[in-house]
Amino acid sequence: MKKTLLYILLLLAVAVLPAGAQQISVEDYKCLKRTWLKRFLGPAVQVDKQQAILDLTTNEKGFTFKAEGKIAVKAKEQKGILQLLLPDRTHFLLIEHPDYGQTYWKVPDRKGLRKKKHYQALLHTSSPTKTFKPGEQWLVMEISPDNAIVHLDSTVTMVRNGKAQFFLPPGTHKYQVESPFHEAVEDSVVLTDSVRMVLPVVLQPFYSYLTVENPVADYEVYIDDQYVGQGNTTSGHLAPGTHQLTIRKGKVYYYDKKVTVAPAEKKVLSLTVDSLHGPQMLAFREHPVMNSRKDSNALASAGGDSVAVVPASATTDGTRYVPVTIKAPNDSSEIWVDRERVGIGSWSGALTLGFHAVSIKAGGLDGKPTYLFLDSTFPKTIDMTAPQEDYGILNVSGNVVGARVLVNGQQMGVTPCLIENLPSRYIYTVTLQMDGYHDKTLKVKPRGNDMVDVVVTMKKK
Repeated sequence: MKKTLLYILLLLAVAVLPAGAQQISVEDYKCLKRTWLKRFLGPAVQVDKQQAILDLTTNEKGFTFKAEGKIAVKAKEQKGILQLLLPDRTHFLLIEHPDYGQTYWKVPDRKGLRKKKHYQALLHTSSPTKTFKPGEQWLVMEISPDNAIVHLDSTVTMVRNGKAQFFLPPGTHKYQVESPFHEAVEDSVVLTDSVRMVLPVVLQPFYSYLTVENPVADYEVYIDDQYVGQGNTTSGHLAPGTHQLTIRKGKVYYYDKKVTVAPAEKKVLSLTVDSLHGPQMLAFREHPVMNSRKDSNALASAGGDSVAVVPASATTDGTRYVPVTIKAPNDSSEIWVDRERVGIGSWSGALTLGFHAVSIKAGGLDGKPTYLFLDSTFPKTIDMTAPQEDYGILNVSGNVVGARVLVNGQQMGVTPCLIENLPSRYIYTVTLQMDGYHDKTLKVKPRGNDMVDVVVTMKKK
């Protein structure tokens, strides 16, 4: 009876709190089960014999917790998790934060949080007046050659396709990249929280050498059509592999064969007079090296061109549109809609139903876009000087690096990437596209003032 009365009083106290934008909620609550099969095959579930363990997923700090509203509990901070050790049969948890106020969470289980049990939940904070900033950012390493081993801080990653992706906190990170028959590269990179970084790393091969002992002093030696010298001669740096060795005088050649050198090999090829065949005219033969050359400048990169965006005003007859008014912070600020400049200071016009990007440009600097989703034909006013929505972030990654990421049909970047400033009250269609792979589409709802991880596995065609 006392617990019920206490619960009612606390609910009344929470109800009279300021009904502003700040709020705290506990979502996605579950108990980690220790099935018979998982005891042998899966990772062990951590438990405590005297207390219940509750992991609260959050990127925020500064919370205080009280079990049953009165027993102070100190949280153990882990990466993105606050772990609480709570008394057995805890039924209520008072959660307070200096920026988000407080909430009183009732445990869904009738018996409360029990000892020898491990629980998980999402501790969600939401505020239109406060911008959530992720504590980590993406680093993409583009490595040549494709097969390499990356040592980054304390992790080791095998790279098979020349690209590696890492989600790291801002700051300085040391790395070492190594590959067989190449010189290792050791350096550091400074990562910021504003934008993902693409870091190209090119490993230099251990060079080889080829010495040709030519029996005729005035015969010319060419390697891959490059003049080396006359008589006995040694090449400069050669990449490991197969090369075309030609011995000629003028337009008459006497030797023309492929020679393979191993990495870091100093190869000596001793030729005799018998090794040189009868003279042949260079003009009447097909040279394998010359015929295999390609003009690399003629190759166009796929998917590199930007796609033109059709303005909302250029719609076909019958398309539904919404009257929209946009107010900039001052009379000199430019207003951009879907990457089209539409006005200065303020703008009134019509936009089609669907997804649009609104941004402000002032003093030559671009502001962060606000993503607007119009789902009705009622007039809409957007005041860029005031908070508009409760925004969330999508952290999109997967097994393919460089896949195009489309949100409601509009390309927002390539994997891996952070898509920011998405109003959290909508469900968005996220599509990944990549040449040689099947498109992958899924529905995602952002969390206000929080980040949702979207990990997508794409399949080859």
